[in-house]
Amino acid sequence: MAAAFWLPLAGARPLDAARLSGTELLTALPGPTLLAVLALVALQGAAVAPRAFRGGYAAAVLLATFLALHTAPPLLGLLPPSAVGPGTELLGTGPALWAAPIVAQALCLLVAAALLRVLGAGGRITAGAVWVLVWAGWAGQQSFAAAPLPLLLGLSGVTMAAYAIRGLRA
Repeated sequence: MAAAFWLPLAGARPLDAARLSGTELLTALPGPTLLAVLALVALQGAAVAPRAFRGGYAAAVLLATFLALHTAPPLLGLLPPSAVGPGTELLGTGPALWAAPIVAQALCLLVAAALLRVLGAGGRITAGAVWVLVWAGWAGQQSFAAAPLPLLLGLSGVTMAAYAIRGLRA
């Protein structure tokens, strides 16, 4: 499936757009790539099916979805939004500014999964919620890039507080 997603993208013509909407990006994707995206949606549904939940399988589908969403635009010649806001002066300039929001989003997804688990959500609920957050984070990456470090630190703080409260209750 990875070949069906990335190989057509590698051969696609670069897009010439400063700002591209999600609909325009979808119409620019090659047919096999769109089918691979639909397969990812079906695989996620199978991963969280009531009788067949497997944590490792769900994590693999989440990772594949995250990687697919964040590698498609650069393969089409579109640069990801660069980080701005508090803490970005620590990154310097260049590729680190483009990679920071994506790395911060990946870390936020891991922290969100940990928070859901400490709050008592089961593996199926956690995998489903994180999958929705993967798509939402990708769709809102322009907004996320405005303050990736404060968002990551805030979510981490809430998660640590939840762990501490859980520990005090035990």
